[in-house]
Amino acid sequence: MKKTFLTTLTTFLAIAFAFISCKKDDTPDEPRKNSRSVKYEITGNYTGKLNIVTNSNIGTMDSYNDISVPWTKELTYPNNVIFVGIGGNSSTAGVAGQTVTLKVYSGGNLIYTKIVTTDANGLIGLPTYAFTFQ
Repeated sequence: MKKTFLTTLTTFLAIAFAFISCKKDDTPDEPRKNSRSVKYEITGNYTGKLNIVTNSNIGTMDSYNDISVPWTKELTYPNNVIFVGIGGNSSTAGVAGQTVTLKVYSGGNLIYTKIVTTDANGLIGLPTYAFTFQ
């Protein structure tokens, strides 16, 4: 009796798994994009120099030292990057009252704009901005 029950249970489970198991899709999924493109753009009338840092959640960190305005950098990130960030500050003073505009583009779309004015010493600090990919 016990042997018959185990045989019946095993047969039932085998049939059940055969009908509810995952099947292979007939059509492949839409191919995923292999990378994500971000463009950083800094413009304005700032005559000093800037140090800029970009980073991502996988530890990618790039430093750009003593850059002049205008400045543009396009970076392409792999799919495992979930978020990226940018920030910066003066490496050389400009003149009090000058401005810098930071724009961040993703996929060709403007996603962030920040205008910052120098302090009385002609120094500037770009606030850190982080962006999460959708």
